[in-house]
Amino acid sequence: MSVLKNNLEKRILVVDDDLNDLKLISENLSDEYDVSIINKVPNALKLIENDIRFHYILTDLLMPKEEYNGRDLIRSLKAKDCQIPIIAMSGLGRREDSARAILDGANYFVEKDKLKAPQSKEELSSTIEEIEIYVKRHKDNIIENEKLRAQAFHDHITQLYNKYKFEIDIKDEIARHSRRIRQNKESVFSILYIDINDMKLANDNLGHEYTDQNLLKNLGEVIRHRRKIDSGYRTGGDEFIVILPDTDEAGATVVANSIANSYDNLRKKFTYERYGKLDDKGKNGEIGDNSFVTIRDNAGTLSIGIAQAPLRDSLTRETLLSWGENAMYTAKEQAKKKDPRKSVILIYLPGMTKSSQEFNENPKKE
Repeated sequence: MSVLKNNLEKRILVVDDDLNDLKLISENLSDEYDVSIINKVPNALKLIENDIRFHYILTDLLMPKEEYNGRDLIRSLKAKDCQIPIIAMSGLGRREDSARAILDGANYFVEKDKLKAPQSKEELSSTIEEIEIYVKRHKDNIIENEKLRAQAFHDHITQLYNKYKFEIDIKDEIARHSRRIRQNKESVFSILYIDINDMKLANDNLGHEYTDQNLLKNLGEVIRHRRKIDSGYRTGGDEFIVILPDTDEAGATVVANSIANSYDNLRKKFTYERYGKLDDKGKNGEIGDNSFVTIRDNAGTLSIGIAQAPLRDSLTRETLLSWGENAMYTAKEQAKKKDPRKSVILIYLPGMTKSSQEFNENPKKE
């Protein structure tokens, strides 16, 4: 083959759970590349972390034989800011596969059969040349493309992921959870459903500068600097969700307390620097009476609901989010009855609803 000269100097990584497919693809590409093959996503990630000199990565998307698939690999690499071009492939030939691959962060998509069992050497040559032209054309633009992609998936105030990205990730996390259960493997993950209390009150009385800088940005910073395996999202004006992989209710409670404590310290620090430390009479208060002190000290605490995914493969997005949301609303109501200056964290229990009047604080577990 003489599609591209000197391609033998270019190392590529091929990832697929089917060993026979790996063998065929490797043999077909070996005249043009120095080919490394791996059949498990975690092993591929380890190799890439230790050796970033690959010309590009070629990965199958579905991988039904393994716990993690090509989409997991693509998302993991993009989360690590990997600058190696990623070429996705699938043997099903479905248009939605290519769309999902590009959405996840792949740079290009190719039909698997064109590399595994090409009808002729010419077809294989054409496919390789097509990939190379695309990789060459876009390598110089990868950094700029990644910036644009980040803007599409991130909230500009908090720098957390936005609701659009959350909808993608929660479906994938639930799918991974269900797949592990069907394989009789241990699986657990939880979510934190977070609401900033009295956000409108703070906006109306302290201004949007206060809420943007003190409440939203500070909470975003705290969530982004938690554990690396977690993902945080701003899903509404004052609502946030954190996905906690491999974390049960107890672990989620530890993370929630850490977020609440760190955030509250930043919130108070910003407030005192911006407005000064007020006394009980509201000295230096801009409103002129004790209401300023009350608004300033109470606004911005957190209500956090915790929901753990149950051990069944029929879990739906709607069920899990409703549990987290109901726990959050119950926490919000309890905060009003107890101390509105403190954040409240509650684990979902059967009987919790958006209306805390319907909730028995000691319900019987189902």
